[in-house]
Amino acid sequence: MSTRKQAAQPAAGASAAKALKDWPLWEVFVRSKQGLEHKHCGSLHAADATHALQMARDVYTRRQEGVSIWVVPSHLISA
Repeated sequence: MSTRKQAAQPAAGASAAKALKDWPLWEVFVRSKQGLEHKHCGSLHAADATHALQMARDVYTRRQEGVSIWVVPSHLISA
C-alpha cells in the first residue's frame, strides 16, 4: 500500500508544478532600506497581482530588508 502512495506523489507534484508554470510570469522589484530606487530581484509565477505580491514578500523580503515591493506582469515590460 505504501508503494502505491509513493508512486502517486511524484505525479501529483509534477501536475502541481505544471499548474504553477501555467500562471503568468511576474517581475519583482524591491526597494531596500538604504536605497532610493527599486531594483529587479527576480521573477515568479502567480495567479494574479495580489498572489504575486504575497509570494514576493515571502521569497524576496524574508529578513525585512525591503521597504517597498513592486510586481509587474512580464509581458508589460519592454526595453
